[in-house]
Amino acid sequence: EPVVRKELHNMPDESVFIYCLVGDRAYWKDPNNEFRKNLKLTGVPTLLKYGTVSHSLYAVDLHAFKWETDRSL
Repeated sequence: EPVVRKELHNMPDESVFIYCLVGDRAYWKDPNNEFRKNLKLTGVPTLLKYGTVSHSLYAVDLHAFKWETDRSL
């Protein structure tokens, strides 16, 4: 979270940042968790980007992602 928040000032002006808690570990690990079912998330924290041109949803599991200075996410 601190890494993401530190970079928020680099977002385009029309961007919207939404911070969403997914519950405690037991709730998150439940295979019927709405985040797992609807958004197909596999890990937390996850950074999502919804592209306005392609209307695509991209998910990045931040535990598996090596953060660098690439802001193309």
